[in-house]
Amino acid sequence: MKILYVLTALTGGTNSVNEDLIKFFKKNHSVFVLIGYEDYFKKKLLVSSFEAEGVCKTFLNLRGQFNVNVEVNYWNREIDPIINAYLEKVKPDIIHLHSINAIGVSIINIAKERHIPIVFTMHDFWITCPLYYFDERKKTVCDKYRNDSQIHCCLPYDFMKKRTAVLKLALNNIDIITVPSKHVGDVVNLNFQKKYPIVIVEHNLSSNLPDTEDNRKSSSSMIRFGFLGGINQFKGLPLILNAAWHIREPFTLKIAGITYVENPFTKKYNMIRKAQYLFLRFLNNKSFVVKLGLILSVHFLKFFKKNIKMEILKRLEGKGMENFYKNIDVLLLPSIMPETYSILVREALVHKTPVIVSKCGGPEDAVEDSINGFLININDVGSLLNKMSYIIKNPSVIDKLKKGINSEKLRNDPFANLQSFSDIYNRLTRK
Repeated sequence: MKILYVLTALTGGTNSVNEDLIKFFKKNHSVFVLIGYEDYFKKKLLVSSFEAEGVCKTFLNLRGQFNVNVEVNYWNREIDPIINAYLEKVKPDIIHLHSINAIGVSIINIAKERHIPIVFTMHDFWITCPLYYFDERKKTVCDKYRNDSQIHCCLPYDFMKKRTAVLKLALNNIDIITVPSKHVGDVVNLNFQKKYPIVIVEHNLSSNLPDTEDNRKSSSSMIRFGFLGGINQFKGLPLILNAAWHIREPFTLKIAGITYVENPFTKKYNMIRKAQYLFLRFLNNKSFVVKLGLILSVHFLKFFKKNIKMEILKRLEGKGMENFYKNIDVLLLPSIMPETYSILVREALVHKTPVIVSKCGGPEDAVEDSINGFLININDVGSLLNKMSYIIKNPSVIDKLKKGINSEKLRNDPFANLQSFSDIYNRLTRK
């Protein structure tokens, strides 16, 4: 069987799930990957391919098309000839979409014309809202994201009406939609007012999770809070920095996932080229400007707040993640946007690390308030400040929260999850 995976996100849960699938299926099948990316130094729509570890990866430069406020972000007809030629060359038996932001519905419609079955895993809410239900005017989550009012939002009505219609037609061409939680499926069906063929397949947790008896923490005289969201406003870093500024007691804050130039193609560039890249990103990407501001805020806090022992860490993997959890007491993830699942929260709990998270969907299935962690309202810096201060002043509460963590209940069977996709692929290709 020839399996084609399509994605435009090379980080986070999307990439993690995709890599798990590649490792599992490449043993007995031919695996291809189409990756949309953005590089301002390379020609727009440039196609480049290479093979690594038995997998052929093709990169398509979607420069300038990741702006969610424009039509090409969801319906990019300019790439139709490229997609057609690529599918003609690969001739996949099945296509598994992970994210189509900037690639748009073209790949769905062309695959349907070629009678290629399609599986679509929804890792976020882009399909129903380009802003992921984040209201930029109020800097908070849209309170309508659980019902069918999505076209009445902060984006222009006509734009959202057309986008909704186009994506609804495209979803009709998808054979199976998989979601990590029932919550995601409900949002999709409510927004598009239709029952789609949805299957729940939970995301796999890391293969490096500790045994139940191997959850010992290193010792520390100060409470250690950890954050794994990198420079990401949507994961709640601004709230953490705001709360930390108002705490007077000594504590440690570890911020992991910091990458100053998040692009795999810039490694070979000299300093002048990197400076040019940063400037172009500054001009073309509003979120990048926000990231620069957050980086400055992190260093400002580190320099001026002497009661805080700040540790700034790069992106962590494998043993690095394990050591991170062993050296923190509480994980902070006050996301200000809806989460579909949250692998991070579940892995923290398996590591016997209590959490403070927002009531944003996915984490709520794993966190019991005041039992194994604390739940706070979205974008509520006051509640975050209170919970952090309470833990610092009452460190014994951490042991109480640890006792409330049921690690075994949170572990899922990675083979069973992967086998679910195998069953789906086999069923669709036999039609």
